[in-house]
Amino acid sequence: MSWNDGSAGPFGRNNDDNRPENEPEHNPTAGAGAIDDASSTPAMPDLPPLPPLGTPESDAASGPSAEPQAPAGNDTSQTESSGGWSAFAPPAFGASSSDSTASADAPAPPSFVASPSEADENASDGSFAAALGADGDAHAAREEAAHDESATQAYPTAGFPADVADDAPTTPYEREALNEGASSSPDSQPTQAYTMPSFQTEAPATQPFGAPPAAFPGDSRNGPSAGYGAPTAGPGGPGGPGSNEPPRSEPKKRKPWFRRTGFIVTAIVAVIVIAAAAIGIPWFIHNQNVQRGDDLAATFQQELKDYNAAWNAENLAAVTAPEISSVLSASSQTFFDLTTDGIDSLSSACGDIAGGQDTRQHLADTTVPELPADEGAEASEAYQQAQADADALASSRDAAETFLTQSDAYLAAQQQVCDSLPAYAELQQNYRDDLNTTMPDAYVIENGGEITTNDGAIYFPCSNASGCPDLYNDDTRETFAAAYESTYVDYYAGLAKQYSENCFLDAFQSVCDVAATEYQNAADANQAVVDHLRNTAPTVEVGQTLYPDLDGLIQDAQSAEDAAATAVLTEWQSIEPNVGSSLTRTGSSIATYLDGLKSDADSTASAIIG
Repeated sequence: MSWNDGSAGPFGRNNDDNRPENEPEHNPTAGAGAIDDASSTPAMPDLPPLPPLGTPESDAASGPSAEPQAPAGNDTSQTESSGGWSAFAPPAFGASSSDSTASADAPAPPSFVASPSEADENASDGSFAAALGADGDAHAAREEAAHDESATQAYPTAGFPADVADDAPTTPYEREALNEGASSSPDSQPTQAYTMPSFQTEAPATQPFGAPPAAFPGDSRNGPSAGYGAPTAGPGGPGGPGSNEPPRSEPKKRKPWFRRTGFIVTAIVAVIVIAAAAIGIPWFIHNQNVQRGDDLAATFQQELKDYNAAWNAENLAAVTAPEISSVLSASSQTFFDLTTDGIDSLSSACGDIAGGQDTRQHLADTTVPELPADEGAEASEAYQQAQADADALASSRDAAETFLTQSDAYLAAQQQVCDSLPAYAELQQNYRDDLNTTMPDAYVIENGGEITTNDGAIYFPCSNASGCPDLYNDDTRETFAAAYESTYVDYYAGLAKQYSENCFLDAFQSVCDVAATEYQNAADANQAVVDHLRNTAPTVEVGQTLYPDLDGLIQDAQSAEDAAATAVLTEWQSIEPNVGSSLTRTGSSIATYLDGLKSDADSTASAIIG
């Protein structure tokens, strides 16, 4: 509260500079009955001031001054229609205890208001003491009559102005008339009648330092320099009961942020969005996984269908269908000792191998279905079924790979025999031809005939059923040497070359190596016979053969041939024991070996088909 706004000062003084100099200062009595709530003071009409109350002689003991004093706590200007009514106003907030003590002699506000009849008696009696108790004490009067806040002094309303007739508590008087009446008859002056405000029971709240001035009890200011008697705020504040002002719109108290409509709506929307996301996102992801699983399963099942269409029983059987075993086992001689019909049959059987190899390659080139691993796709039932099919296919794929390996070995072995055997067979056929034609042609001397020297002195009889060569003559001796070389040397040398360069089976490579060496030895032994005939002159002596060493050389050649056959057979048995004790079963032995390869492949094919 400002000290220079015309309200009560720090010592209860009226600091209004406009107060008349001849108007004395007066501080109303402060005490328990003082009113400190501005809102409890009823609105006062703009009335002329009343003369100060007169004090009868009988009341001299109470000590009120007969001289009227101005109220100290009036916040309005004394020049604006201020008067004696202010003596009954509640003390202004801010009056010190010293002010209260100083004003102890001032008359206290009445504790009750006389009824209209009593007011008339007091007015006619002309004594102010009648308003007091029996002994002239205000406290006694307060004890004798019960306090009635609703009681008011009755006055004729005709004397009030028209605009305040309903609210004016008393009849308006002119200041001069009141002053005169007070001086001539102090006890007869009219008193102000008003509703007794409730007494203050609690000390006013302390004004926070730095806060704007608040409305304290006694502070009737409703605006800058509001004059006394101007409409003030009622008990309920501006716009409350007893107020002449229109209701003031108080600022609405802001709700906590969590109770505001915007936040609540946003929170609800957020909850809905979160709930929708909590339900919708997993559902969406699940559907995506199912769709992806279905797509992967569909692709896998189509590839599996194509795969199974290739890997069927018919194609598997077609791979192992070619076979040459029957042709090889039909020979009772060495595996390559085939007749002309045998060679034709072998050629036909070998022609079927190409078809089996083509079918096998088709199987090998067939795309193997692979189901991509996808954990999310397991949400699809189709994908789960595809996984089961993929697991079954994985086990069959092992068998399929085995079948491809076994069938390749079987077909390759047959093909190798088919590719190499003709050269062996041709060599064997030439050997047979030489034995049947070339060698007989070299025997020019029939059995029982004689070889006679040029001078006829010596002869050599022929005792061989097949005839005898004429080794005495140079020409016939060369014919025999050439025939022998072509028949025996070339044959064993040719076998050594075939076993060395064109082994009939890789599985029998060791046999081929032994045969190459041993048959070359036999060829060399026979070549020694040829060389002896060509390089040695016949012996012409009675009792001697033409070539005494020839029989020994031929015997050595035959021994080499037998040694070669024995060595080959021994090694052969280490690979395929069913060959027996003779090379005449080598064809059947090879057939047995090939049949074993076919059996392994067919067993695997059966496992694949299941």
